[in-house]
Amino acid sequence: MAQTFNSTVAVDIGIADKILFTATSKTMLIGCNFSNKTVYELPITVWIVRSTTIINLVNGYRIGGNQNDDIIKGKVVLLNGDILKANCPLDASFDALISTLEGLD
Repeated sequence: MAQTFNSTVAVDIGIADKILFTATSKTMLIGCNFSNKTVYELPITVWIVRSTTIINLVNGYRIGGNQNDDIIKGKVVLLNGDILKANCPLDASFDALISTLEGLD
């Protein structure tokens, strides 16, 4: 399978758990940039669901108002079926840009 760079956008991340990305093949997560759309410093929680296991990437990571940050400080490999999710304590507060390299052997 050919490897493909992709970019996925998730908007209005808030209180409800939001699916950011679902891996359909072995995938390298190379960027996970979150933008806080409010004037308040807010925490964001991001995790991977792998079957019945929860893998926390950041829990309550604070990003300043009208600021952005890439929470990935290295490469993360997602397996087929892994689901990347996020939430925060205030509705419609964050947007995210997820950068991936899909189709790894």
